[in-house]
Amino acid sequence: MKMFVSLTPPTINEISTNTKVTTKDPVMSPIEGITTPESENVLSVPTDPPTEEKHTAYTPLISERAIDQARPLKVIYIGAGISGILAAIKFREAVPDLSLTIYEKNPELGGTWYENQYPGCACDVPSHSYQLSFESWTGWSKFFSGADEIREYWNRVALKYNVREHIKFESRCVGARWNDSIGKWFVQVVDEKTGSVFEDSADVFMTGTGLLNEWKWPSIPGLHNFKGKLLHSASWDNTYDMTVGFRTATSQIFNL
Repeated sequence: MKMFVSLTPPTINEISTNTKVTTKDPVMSPIEGITTPESENVLSVPTDPPTEEKHTAYTPLISERAIDQARPLKVIYIGAGISGILAAIKFREAVPDLSLTIYEKNPELGGTWYENQYPGCACDVPSHSYQLSFESWTGWSKFFSGADEIREYWNRVALKYNVREHIKFESRCVGARWNDSIGKWFVQVVDEKTGSVFEDSADVFMTGTGLLNEWKWPSIPGLHNFKGKLLHSASWDNTYDMTVGFRTATSQIFNL
């Protein structure tokens, strides 16, 4: 008889006396935040066959595969910016039997080049250098390309290598915990469309969110008492006409 163990620590309702798993380390439920005492814990594991809803959350305790067969590996990657796109390409080349999921909080890929769409946004690195060595593009219109052209380049790369099939858009990572008892990461994700929280698990958890993905207003006294329109470079309102109602206009991009 095969024995299965749930990837997620069992809830109180699932307690059964038929099967027990002994652990030495505290086991935390990522969703409920319940930690068992630090002494040796006895956790009950349901012995009923996994239901249709839960069948993906069960794994054999002993992997049944040939000795020369690659171990199945699940990777969760956070962020579909440049590093996420490159990870999707190179990880699949290097790791056989890889299951890859990329969670991206935005509705599109591109990272900082998707978020920063203010007028005149461009890269201060020459275009021929700001690209992949194995995907060289010679059709750059400028020596220092603008954000639109850079986004176009990375979209072409993602399309060529089928990166989008691994991305779940509008899915924001809000937490992750390592369960040492079963050797898995548990990652909590918010669906930005519905507000619901769900959990995924993986053998490997990596983040590629960068430094510019969580914008905030600079700490300037009286900033929010300003009666005019407040605009931020990382959350630009492209519908706003800056020429209406102004005889002269002065703008400043703060690097804060």
